[in-house]
Amino acid sequence: MSGIVSLLKSNLQIYGRFEFLLLLIFLFNQLIEKFGFYIPIIHSYLDDVLAIPITLSVTKYIMYFLHNPTYRSLYSSFQVGIVVVMFSVYFEWYLPLVYTIHYRDFIDIICYAFGGVFYLEYIQNTRKLN
Repeated sequence: MSGIVSLLKSNLQIYGRFEFLLLLIFLFNQLIEKFGFYIPIIHSYLDDVLAIPITLSVTKYIMYFLHNPTYRSLYSSFQVGIVVVMFSVYFEWYLPLVYTIHYRDFIDIICYAFGGVFYLEYIQNTRKLN
């Protein structure tokens, strides 16, 4: 049991407690949606705000294990901007063209951009200080 606890603690140090909290918020939101609890503004936009920070955090975590335990590189503003553009093009332009169940919502693009700025300012800057 202590081995599992130490593994979780070391992974939280790598992944970050704040990033883990965002992931839990996302999973909780998905769970309440599955059970039919519908809060309109949260249902529509929370996932979009969390998408960029969670994606960047998970990819950073994966890169840490693929390269080596000393991997501490940070994303540049340009790289985060590219991710925001990629999400915007894919989810707000391509998918609505191909599938009728998807629709364009340009507020989602604002949410992606907000999530990117949030990642840079509150997650990555916090990690720089540690």
